[in-house]
Amino acid sequence: MSDHDVVGYGLSAYFRAIQARAHELIEPLSTQELWIRPHSYGNSIGNLILHLTGNLNYYIGARIAETGYI
Repeated sequence: MSDHDVVGYGLSAYFRAIQARAHELIEPLSTQELWIRPHSYGNSIGNLILHLTGNLNYYIGARIAETGYI
C-alpha cells in the first residue's frame, strides 16, 4: 500500500466519522429548525452544512483524491 493510499484511507475514515457525528447531532432537529437563521446576520445550520460539504468535496475529493468533483 502506497503512502498516498494510506493518507487517503485515513482521511476517508476520519470524514466518515465526522459525517456520522453530524447526522447524530442534527437528527433531533426538524426541517424548520435546520434552516432557520439564529440572527438576521447569521447562517442556518443547514447552510453551514452545505458549505462544509462543498468545501470537503472540492478540497479533499477533487484536489487530494482526484474524484473529478467540480
